[in-house]
Amino acid sequence: MEALKTCEPCARKDHKTTKTSKKNCGANCLCVYGLGEQIGKGPGGSRANPVWGEVKGLLEVLGDNPNDNVRGEEPAGLRNLGATCYLGSLVQVLYHNAAFRDALYRTPSTQNGSEETVVSALQKIFADLEVGERSSCDVNVLTDLLGLEVSVQQDPQEFGKLFMAKVEECVGDDTFVADVFRGQQTYETTCSECHNVTERAADFDELEVALRGQSSVGDCVRCHFNPESLEGDNQYHCERCGKKVDAERRLKIVKAPPVLQVQLLRYVYDRVTWEKKKLRDAIETTASIKIDENGTSVDYDLCALVLHRGESAHGGHYVARCKDWRTSKWHQFDDDSVTVVSAPDEFLGDKKKKPPKSSESYMLAYVRRRWFEARQGAATQPPPKKRRGRQGAAP
Repeated sequence: MEALKTCEPCARKDHKTTKTSKKNCGANCLCVYGLGEQIGKGPGGSRANPVWGEVKGLLEVLGDNPNDNVRGEEPAGLRNLGATCYLGSLVQVLYHNAAFRDALYRTPSTQNGSEETVVSALQKIFADLEVGERSSCDVNVLTDLLGLEVSVQQDPQEFGKLFMAKVEECVGDDTFVADVFRGQQTYETTCSECHNVTERAADFDELEVALRGQSSVGDCVRCHFNPESLEGDNQYHCERCGKKVDAERRLKIVKAPPVLQVQLLRYVYDRVTWEKKKLRDAIETTASIKIDENGTSVDYDLCALVLHRGESAHGGHYVARCKDWRTSKWHQFDDDSVTVVSAPDEFLGDKKKKPPKSSESYMLAYVRRRWFEARQGAATQPPPKKRRGRQGAAP
Protein backbone atom coordinates (compact mmCIF):
# COMPACT_ATOMS: atom_id res chain seq x y z
CA MET A 1 0.00 0.00 0.00
CA GLU A 2 2.89 2.39 0.72
CA ALA A 3 4.21 1.77 -2.81
CA LEU A 4 0.89 2.91 -4.28
CA LYS A 5 1.22 6.22 -2.43
CA THR A 6 4.75 6.98 -3.63
CA CYS A 7 5.01 5.41 -7.10
CA GLU A 8 4.07 7.11 -10.35
CA PRO A 9 3.50 5.50 -13.77
CA CYS A 10 6.71 5.15 -15.76
CA ALA A 11 7.24 7.03 -19.00
CA ARG A 12 9.21 5.88 -22.06
CA LYS A 13 12.15 8.05 -21.05
CA ASP A 14 12.45 6.06 -17.86
CA HIS A 15 13.37 2.92 -19.80
CA LYS A 16 16.08 1.83 -22.14
CA THR A 17 14.93 1.70 -25.72
CA THR A 18 16.92 -1.28 -26.95
CA LYS A 19 14.89 -4.24 -28.13
CA THR A 20 16.44 -6.52 -25.56
CA SER A 21 15.44 -4.40 -22.58
CA LYS A 22 11.71 -3.79 -23.16
CA LYS A 23 10.58 -4.87 -19.73
CA ASN A 24 8.45 -3.41 -17.01
CA CYS A 25 10.52 -2.31 -14.06
CA GLY A 26 10.15 -4.56 -11.06
CA ALA A 27 10.45 -1.76 -8.51
CA ASN A 28 7.40 0.18 -9.67
CA CYS A 29 4.03 -1.51 -9.26
CA LEU A 30 2.45 1.18 -11.44
CA CYS A 31 4.75 0.68 -14.41
CA VAL A 32 2.74 0.17 -17.58
CA TYR A 33 5.63 0.54 -20.00
CA GLY A 34 4.95 -1.19 -23.28
CA LEU A 35 1.20 -1.52 -22.67
CA GLY A 36 -0.58 -1.25 -26.00
CA GLU A 37 2.50 -1.99 -28.07
CA GLN A 38 2.78 -4.92 -30.39
CA ILE A 39 4.80 -7.91 -29.33
CA GLY A 40 6.37 -10.78 -31.25
CA LYS A 41 6.73 -11.07 -34.99
CA GLY A 42 4.28 -12.30 -37.53
CA PRO A 43 4.84 -13.72 -41.01
CA GLY A 44 7.50 -11.83 -42.96
CA GLY A 45 8.95 -10.23 -39.85
CA SER A 46 6.01 -7.85 -39.24
CA ARG A 47 4.93 -7.29 -35.67
CA ALA A 48 1.69 -9.02 -34.69
CA ASN A 49 -0.54 -9.81 -31.70
CA PRO A 50 -1.02 -6.32 -30.22
CA VAL A 51 -1.84 -6.38 -26.50
CA TRP A 52 -5.23 -4.67 -27.06
CA GLY A 53 -5.79 -6.03 -30.56
CA GLU A 54 -8.23 -8.52 -31.99
CA VAL A 55 -6.66 -11.47 -30.27
CA LYS A 56 -8.93 -14.47 -29.87
CA GLY A 57 -10.01 -14.88 -26.26
CA LEU A 58 -8.43 -11.62 -25.09
CA LEU A 59 -11.74 -9.78 -24.61
CA GLU A 60 -13.05 -12.64 -22.50
CA VAL A 61 -10.01 -12.31 -20.25
CA LEU A 62 -10.00 -8.52 -20.02
CA GLY A 63 -13.79 -8.16 -19.84
CA ASP A 64 -16.12 -5.74 -21.61
CA ASN A 65 -15.37 -2.05 -21.89
CA PRO A 66 -16.99 -0.45 -18.80
CA ASN A 67 -18.03 2.54 -20.90
CA ASP A 68 -20.34 0.27 -22.88
CA ASN A 69 -22.37 -0.38 -19.72
CA VAL A 70 -22.95 3.24 -18.69
CA ARG A 71 -26.62 4.01 -18.18
CA GLY A 72 -28.31 6.49 -20.48
CA GLU A 73 -31.79 7.95 -20.18
CA GLU A 74 -33.55 4.58 -20.01
CA PRO A 75 -33.97 2.48 -16.84
CA ALA A 76 -31.52 -0.30 -16.10
CA GLY A 77 -32.01 -3.90 -17.13
CA LEU A 78 -31.01 -7.12 -15.37
CA ARG A 79 -28.49 -9.54 -16.82
CA ASN A 80 -29.62 -13.09 -17.54
CA LEU A 81 -27.25 -15.52 -15.85
CA GLY A 82 -28.38 -18.45 -17.99
CA ALA A 83 -32.07 -19.10 -17.45
CA THR A 84 -32.90 -16.41 -14.87
CA CYS A 85 -35.30 -14.39 -17.06
CA TYR A 86 -38.15 -15.43 -14.73
CA LEU A 87 -36.32 -13.88 -11.77
CA GLY A 88 -35.38 -10.73 -13.67
CA SER A 89 -38.99 -10.19 -14.78
CA LEU A 90 -40.29 -10.64 -11.24
CA VAL A 91 -37.71 -8.24 -9.80
CA GLN A 92 -38.50 -5.57 -12.42
CA VAL A 93 -42.24 -5.77 -11.67
CA LEU A 94 -41.60 -5.46 -7.93
CA TYR A 95 -39.09 -2.64 -8.39
CA HIS A 96 -41.46 -0.57 -10.54
CA ASN A 97 -44.09 -0.80 -7.81
CA ALA A 98 -43.05 2.42 -6.07
CA ALA A 99 -45.07 1.68 -2.91
CA PHE A 100 -43.42 -1.72 -2.46
CA ARG A 101 -39.98 -0.28 -3.26
CA ASP A 102 -40.32 2.55 -0.73
CA ALA A 103 -41.53 0.17 1.99
CA LEU A 104 -38.66 -2.20 1.25
CA TYR A 105 -36.13 0.62 1.58
CA ARG A 106 -37.55 1.52 5.00
CA THR A 107 -37.28 -2.04 6.30
CA PRO A 108 -34.27 -3.06 8.44
CA SER A 109 -32.10 -4.96 5.99
CA THR A 110 -30.41 -7.58 8.16
CA GLN A 111 -31.13 -10.01 10.93
CA ASN A 112 -28.70 -11.75 13.26
CA GLY A 113 -26.02 -9.11 12.88
CA SER A 114 -24.62 -8.70 9.39
CA GLU A 115 -26.11 -11.87 7.88
CA GLU A 116 -27.47 -11.37 4.36
CA THR A 117 -31.23 -11.82 3.97
CA VAL A 118 -33.66 -11.75 1.06
CA VAL A 119 -34.63 -8.22 2.09
CA SER A 120 -31.06 -6.89 2.13
CA ALA A 121 -30.29 -8.64 -1.18
CA LEU A 122 -33.39 -7.14 -2.81
CA GLN A 123 -32.51 -3.72 -1.39
CA LYS A 124 -29.10 -3.89 -3.06
CA ILE A 125 -30.61 -4.79 -6.43
CA PHE A 126 -33.28 -2.07 -6.15
CA ALA A 127 -30.69 0.55 -5.18
CA ASP A 128 -28.51 -0.47 -8.12
CA LEU A 129 -31.50 -0.20 -10.47
CA GLU A 130 -32.46 3.21 -9.11
CA VAL A 131 -29.19 5.10 -8.61
CA GLY A 132 -26.48 2.93 -10.12
CA GLU A 133 -24.47 4.06 -13.13
CA ARG A 134 -24.64 0.80 -15.07
CA SER A 135 -27.16 0.14 -17.83
CA SER A 136 -27.62 -3.41 -16.58
CA CYS A 137 -27.38 -4.87 -13.10
CA ASP A 138 -26.83 -8.31 -11.60
CA VAL A 139 -29.07 -10.62 -9.58
CA ASN A 140 -26.16 -12.75 -8.33
CA VAL A 141 -26.75 -11.66 -4.76
CA LEU A 142 -30.20 -13.30 -4.88
CA THR A 143 -29.27 -16.43 -6.81
CA ASP A 144 -26.34 -17.05 -4.47
CA LEU A 145 -28.40 -16.43 -1.34
CA LEU A 146 -31.31 -18.65 -2.43
CA GLY A 147 -29.09 -21.32 -3.95
CA LEU A 148 -30.80 -21.05 -7.34
CA GLU A 149 -29.47 -23.08 -10.25
CA VAL A 150 -29.06 -20.35 -12.87
CA SER A 151 -29.30 -22.81 -15.76
CA VAL A 152 -32.74 -24.06 -14.71
CA GLN A 153 -35.81 -22.01 -15.56
CA GLN A 154 -38.70 -21.78 -13.10
CA ASP A 155 -42.34 -20.75 -13.30
CA PRO A 156 -42.42 -17.10 -12.13
CA GLN A 157 -45.83 -17.61 -10.50
CA GLU A 158 -44.72 -20.55 -8.38
CA PHE A 159 -41.36 -18.97 -7.63
CA GLY A 160 -43.01 -15.63 -6.86
CA LYS A 161 -45.25 -17.16 -4.19
CA LEU A 162 -42.29 -18.77 -2.43
CA PHE A 163 -40.17 -15.66 -2.82
CA MET A 164 -42.77 -13.28 -1.36
CA ALA A 165 -43.38 -15.70 1.52
CA LYS A 166 -39.65 -15.53 2.21
CA VAL A 167 -39.75 -11.72 2.16
CA GLU A 168 -42.63 -11.71 4.65
CA GLU A 169 -40.74 -14.15 6.86
CA CYS A 170 -37.72 -11.82 6.87
CA VAL A 171 -39.65 -8.64 7.68
CA GLY A 172 -41.36 -10.22 10.68
CA ASP A 173 -44.12 -8.03 12.10
CA ASP A 174 -43.90 -5.53 9.26
CA THR A 175 -46.99 -5.93 7.07
CA PHE A 176 -46.00 -3.89 4.02
CA VAL A 177 -46.26 -6.90 1.67
CA ALA A 178 -49.83 -7.59 2.78
CA ASP A 179 -50.66 -3.87 2.78
CA VAL A 180 -49.78 -3.63 -0.91
CA PHE A 181 -50.80 -6.99 -2.39
CA ARG A 182 -53.23 -8.79 -0.07
CA GLY A 183 -57.00 -8.67 -0.33
CA GLN A 184 -59.87 -10.45 1.38
CA GLN A 185 -62.56 -12.52 -0.28
CA THR A 186 -65.56 -14.57 0.78
CA TYR A 187 -66.98 -17.78 -0.70
CA GLU A 188 -70.79 -17.76 -0.37
CA THR A 189 -72.53 -21.11 -0.86
CA THR A 190 -76.33 -21.24 -1.16
CA CYS A 191 -78.22 -24.52 -0.73
CA SER A 192 -80.76 -25.13 -3.52
CA GLU A 193 -83.24 -26.79 -1.11
CA CYS A 194 -83.24 -24.85 2.16
CA HIS A 195 -81.54 -21.75 0.71
CA ASN A 196 -79.20 -21.57 3.68
CA VAL A 197 -76.14 -19.42 2.98
CA THR A 198 -72.74 -20.27 4.42
CA GLU A 199 -69.67 -18.07 4.14
CA ARG A 200 -65.97 -18.87 4.20
CA ALA A 201 -63.49 -15.99 4.36
CA ALA A 202 -59.98 -16.18 2.88
CA ASP A 203 -57.08 -13.90 2.04
CA PHE A 204 -55.69 -13.75 -1.48
CA ASP A 205 -52.57 -12.30 -3.10
CA GLU A 206 -53.62 -12.82 -6.72
CA LEU A 207 -56.57 -13.82 -8.87
CA GLU A 208 -55.97 -16.99 -10.85
CA VAL A 209 -58.31 -16.68 -13.83
CA ALA A 210 -59.06 -19.13 -16.63
CA LEU A 211 -58.58 -17.76 -20.15
CA ARG A 212 -60.03 -20.45 -22.39
CA GLY A 213 -63.07 -19.15 -24.27
CA GLN A 214 -62.50 -15.53 -23.24
CA SER A 215 -61.59 -12.64 -25.54
CA SER A 216 -59.90 -10.26 -23.08
CA VAL A 217 -58.31 -10.08 -19.66
CA GLY A 218 -61.34 -8.10 -18.49
CA ASP A 219 -63.63 -10.95 -19.56
CA CYS A 220 -61.40 -13.43 -17.71
CA VAL A 221 -61.73 -11.41 -14.51
CA ARG A 222 -65.51 -10.99 -14.87
CA CYS A 223 -65.94 -14.71 -15.55
CA HIS A 224 -63.91 -15.48 -12.42
CA PHE A 225 -66.74 -14.03 -10.31
CA ASN A 226 -69.58 -15.83 -12.08
CA PRO A 227 -71.65 -18.19 -9.88
CA GLU A 228 -70.48 -21.81 -9.86
CA SER A 229 -72.99 -24.66 -9.82
CA LEU A 230 -72.16 -27.50 -7.42
CA GLU A 231 -73.96 -30.59 -8.65
CA GLY A 232 -73.42 -34.23 -9.56
CA ASP A 233 -70.16 -35.54 -8.12
CA ASN A 234 -69.41 -32.01 -6.93
CA GLN A 235 -72.49 -31.60 -4.74
CA TYR A 236 -72.31 -29.56 -1.54
CA HIS A 237 -72.97 -31.07 1.89
CA CYS A 238 -75.53 -28.83 3.57
CA GLU A 239 -75.32 -28.97 7.36
CA ARG A 240 -78.91 -27.83 7.76
CA CYS A 241 -80.28 -30.45 5.35
CA GLY A 242 -77.82 -33.07 6.59
CA LYS A 243 -77.08 -34.37 3.10
CA LYS A 244 -75.40 -33.56 -0.18
CA VAL A 245 -77.40 -31.17 -2.32
CA ASP A 246 -77.09 -29.05 -5.40
CA ALA A 247 -75.83 -25.59 -4.53
CA GLU A 248 -74.51 -22.36 -5.97
CA ARG A 249 -71.18 -20.89 -4.96
CA ARG A 250 -70.25 -17.27 -5.50
CA LEU A 251 -66.98 -15.45 -4.88
CA LYS A 252 -67.10 -11.92 -3.50
CA ILE A 253 -64.34 -9.41 -2.80
CA VAL A 254 -64.61 -7.97 0.69
CA LYS A 255 -61.42 -5.90 0.55
CA ALA A 256 -59.68 -5.21 -2.74
CA PRO A 257 -55.89 -4.73 -2.49
CA PRO A 258 -54.06 -1.61 -3.69
CA VAL A 259 -52.21 -3.70 -6.30
CA LEU A 260 -54.22 -6.54 -7.83
CA GLN A 261 -52.21 -9.30 -9.48
CA VAL A 262 -54.04 -11.27 -12.17
CA GLN A 263 -52.52 -14.62 -13.09
CA LEU A 264 -53.71 -16.07 -16.39
CA LEU A 265 -53.86 -19.86 -16.23
CA ARG A 266 -51.87 -20.46 -19.40
CA TYR A 267 -50.28 -23.59 -18.05
CA VAL A 268 -52.66 -26.53 -17.75
CA TYR A 269 -52.27 -30.28 -17.46
CA ASP A 270 -53.06 -32.33 -20.54
CA ARG A 271 -55.33 -35.20 -19.45
CA VAL A 272 -54.07 -37.30 -22.33
CA THR A 273 -50.33 -36.95 -21.77
CA TRP A 274 -50.56 -35.89 -18.10
CA GLU A 275 -47.98 -33.22 -18.78
CA LYS A 276 -48.11 -29.48 -18.33
CA LYS A 277 -48.74 -27.58 -21.55
CA LYS A 278 -49.16 -23.96 -22.57
CA LEU A 279 -52.44 -22.57 -23.88
CA ARG A 280 -51.81 -20.36 -26.91
CA ASP A 281 -55.18 -18.55 -26.75
CA ALA A 282 -54.74 -14.92 -27.82
CA ILE A 283 -56.67 -12.41 -25.70
CA GLU A 284 -56.87 -8.64 -25.47
CA THR A 285 -54.73 -6.89 -22.87
CA THR A 286 -57.32 -4.84 -20.98
CA ALA A 287 -55.89 -1.50 -19.87
CA SER A 288 -58.50 -0.94 -17.12
CA ILE A 289 -60.78 -3.26 -15.19
CA LYS A 290 -63.47 -2.87 -12.54
CA ILE A 291 -63.67 -4.92 -9.36
CA ASP A 292 -66.77 -5.14 -7.16
CA GLU A 293 -65.85 -4.48 -3.54
CA ASN A 294 -68.87 -5.03 -1.28
CA GLY A 295 -71.20 -3.59 -3.89
CA THR A 296 -68.91 -0.69 -4.82
CA SER A 297 -67.18 -0.61 -8.22
CA VAL A 298 -63.42 0.01 -7.95
CA ASP A 299 -61.33 1.10 -10.95
CA TYR A 300 -57.96 -0.54 -11.58
CA ASP A 301 -55.38 0.41 -14.23
CA LEU A 302 -52.66 -1.80 -15.67
CA CYS A 303 -49.20 -1.00 -14.32
CA ALA A 304 -47.10 -4.05 -15.26
CA LEU A 305 -47.27 -7.36 -17.08
CA VAL A 306 -45.09 -10.39 -17.68
CA LEU A 307 -45.02 -12.09 -21.09
CA HIS A 308 -43.99 -15.66 -21.84
CA ARG A 309 -42.50 -16.20 -25.27
CA GLY A 310 -42.29 -19.76 -26.53
CA GLU A 311 -44.43 -22.78 -27.35
CA SER A 312 -43.63 -24.93 -24.32
CA ALA A 313 -44.59 -24.59 -20.66
CA HIS A 314 -41.17 -26.01 -19.77
CA GLY A 315 -39.02 -23.45 -21.56
CA GLY A 316 -39.26 -20.20 -23.47
CA HIS A 317 -38.40 -16.72 -22.30
CA TYR A 318 -39.99 -14.24 -19.87
CA VAL A 319 -40.14 -10.49 -20.52
CA ALA A 320 -41.56 -7.72 -18.32
CA ARG A 321 -43.30 -4.50 -19.32
CA CYS A 322 -43.63 -1.91 -16.57
CA LYS A 323 -44.99 1.58 -16.07
CA ASP A 324 -42.84 4.19 -14.36
CA TRP A 325 -45.06 5.60 -11.59
CA ARG A 326 -43.34 8.98 -11.75
CA THR A 327 -43.35 9.61 -15.51
CA SER A 328 -46.11 7.21 -16.65
CA LYS A 329 -43.76 5.96 -19.39
CA TRP A 330 -43.76 2.28 -20.30
CA HIS A 331 -40.63 0.20 -20.91
CA GLN A 332 -39.99 -3.38 -21.90
CA PHE A 333 -37.35 -5.26 -19.91
CA ASP A 334 -35.90 -8.13 -21.91
CA ASP A 335 -33.04 -9.11 -19.61
CA ASP A 336 -30.43 -6.34 -20.01
CA SER A 337 -32.16 -4.87 -23.08
CA VAL A 338 -34.53 -2.01 -22.23
CA THR A 339 -36.77 -0.34 -24.83
CA VAL A 340 -39.60 2.19 -24.76
CA VAL A 341 -43.02 0.70 -25.57
CA SER A 342 -46.46 2.18 -26.09
CA ALA A 343 -48.88 2.41 -23.19
CA PRO A 344 -51.47 -0.40 -23.31
CA ASP A 345 -54.36 2.10 -23.39
CA GLU A 346 -53.16 4.19 -26.34
CA PHE A 347 -55.45 2.34 -28.74
CA LEU A 348 -58.46 3.65 -26.80
CA GLY A 349 -58.03 7.03 -28.44
CA ASP A 350 -58.84 5.60 -31.85
CA LYS A 351 -62.15 3.77 -31.96
CA LYS A 352 -61.29 2.28 -35.36
CA LYS A 353 -58.43 0.29 -33.91
CA LYS A 354 -59.09 -3.04 -32.26
CA PRO A 355 -57.36 -3.73 -28.95
CA PRO A 356 -54.22 -5.82 -29.53
CA LYS A 357 -54.40 -9.52 -28.74
CA SER A 358 -51.54 -11.54 -27.33
CA SER A 359 -50.86 -15.22 -26.79
CA GLU A 360 -47.87 -14.28 -24.59
CA SER A 361 -49.56 -12.41 -21.71
CA TYR A 362 -48.97 -14.39 -18.53
CA MET A 363 -49.27 -12.21 -15.44
CA LEU A 364 -50.70 -8.70 -15.11
CA ALA A 365 -50.58 -6.21 -12.25
CA TYR A 366 -53.32 -3.60 -11.84
CA VAL A 367 -53.17 -0.68 -9.43
CA ARG A 368 -56.16 0.86 -7.70
CA ARG A 369 -56.72 4.17 -9.48
CA ARG A 370 -57.42 6.50 -6.55
CA TRP A 371 -54.73 4.87 -4.44
CA PHE A 372 -52.26 5.31 -7.29
CA GLU A 373 -53.20 8.95 -7.93
CA ALA A 374 -52.38 9.77 -4.31
CA ARG A 375 -48.87 8.34 -4.78
CA GLN A 376 -48.04 9.16 -8.38
CA GLY A 377 -44.83 11.13 -8.75
CA ALA A 378 -43.55 10.31 -5.26
CA ALA A 379 -39.79 9.71 -5.17
CA THR A 380 -38.11 6.86 -3.34
CA GLN A 381 -34.70 6.87 -1.70
CA PRO A 382 -32.51 3.81 -1.15
CA PRO A 383 -30.85 3.32 2.24
CA PRO A 384 -27.44 5.13 2.23
CA LYS A 385 -25.43 1.90 2.58
CA LYS A 386 -27.15 0.42 -0.47
CA ARG A 387 -26.54 3.33 -2.86
CA ARG A 388 -24.02 2.98 -5.62
CA GLY A 389 -22.63 5.27 -8.26
CA ARG A 390 -24.88 8.23 -8.86
CA GLN A 391 -25.21 9.38 -5.26
CA GLY A 392 -21.50 9.69 -4.65
CA ALA A 393 -20.95 6.26 -3.16
CA ALA A 394 -18.09 4.09 -4.26
CA PRO A 395 -18.88 2.23 -7.48
